[in-house]
Amino acid sequence: MRGLEEAKDCICKAKKIAICGHVNPDGDSIGSLLSLGLGIEKLGKCVYMLSQDALPQKYMFLPGASRLIKKINNPFDLAITVDCSNKEMVGKTFQILKKARNILEIDHHEFRRPFGQIRLIDHRAAAVGEMVYLFLKELKVRVTKEIAENILTSIIVETNLFRLPGVRPLTFQTCAELIKTGVNFSKLAERIYWSKTKESAILSG
Repeated sequence: MRGLEEAKDCICKAKKIAICGHVNPDGDSIGSLLSLGLGIEKLGKCVYMLSQDALPQKYMFLPGASRLIKKINNPFDLAITVDCSNKEMVGKTFQILKKARNILEIDHHEFRRPFGQIRLIDHRAAAVGEMVYLFLKELKVRVTKEIAENILTSIIVETNLFRLPGVRPLTFQTCAELIKTGVNFSKLAERIYWSKTKESAILSG
C-alpha cells in the first residue's frame, strides 16, 4: 500500500477522528467505514462515523450502523475518507471534514482529483475493506467478529461474491482469517444478497 507509514503516523498522532464513505453508500463504502471506525476506537481514539445518506435497509444489521451520524459539533484532529476518489463523492460531508488539520484518503482506485494531504492507496486490492484489514493489522488492532463482519461485507459486495477480476489470492486469505473470528460467512452473504426487507416483500407479494 502506498502511503502506509504516513497514514499510520497521522492515526497515531490524532486523538479525535472523523470517518466517512461516499454518498449513496454501497457495501464497500459502508463496510470499510464501519470496520475502520470500530478498529481505530480500539487504539483509544475518539471516533465519529459519518454518512450523508441513509444506509440501504439491508445493511442496517451491521455492527456500528446505528452509530452513523450526519453532523459533528465537536472539533476533531483528523478526517478520513474511504472509497472516495474525489471530493464530490464525499458530498456535503466534505464541508465538515475540511475543518480537520489533515484529511487521509483511503481507496483502491486511483485518486482522480486528490483533496487530502495524505493518501493510502492499493490499486491491487479487491476492495477497500481488504485494505482496511491490512491497515488495522499494521496498527496492531485486534480484529473482532464485529469488525470482521463489516470487512467481509465490503469484500463480498465489491467483488460480487468473488466473481470479478480484481480478486487475488490475498483476498481469499484475508477472508479466511476474518472468518476465524466467528463470522458465519454463508449467513452474512445471504443477508446481503437474498434477504428481503419487509417493504420489498410486501411489494413483491
